[in-house]
Amino acid sequence: METLRIKELLKLRGMTLTELSVRMNIHRVNLSSSIKNNPTLDRLIEIADILEVNISELFTKPEINVVNGYLEYEEEIYKITKLSDLESLVEKIKNRNN
Repeated sequence: METLRIKELLKLRGMTLTELSVRMNIHRVNLSSSIKNNPTLDRLIEIADILEVNISELFTKPEINVVNGYLEYEEEIYKITKLSDLESLVEKIKNRNN
């Protein structure tokens, strides 16, 4: 049986369970209980949306060497979720500098 990675994903995003519960408009204790005791699909979808991940990432670790994060360039924030996103940004930077 796979375990949920919600707490790990929260930590990676610098967010607490309390902050997540506020965004979901439910009490932290209720959220914690739900996560531990078989959450509904709707609840998992809402959590995944807030954490900006695919629902499958709540259960399994992403592939090793996957790029994931945010980069700021010239006061713009770019979300990087795959290597091609990073490559596109690097190409954009190169083109601006030529």
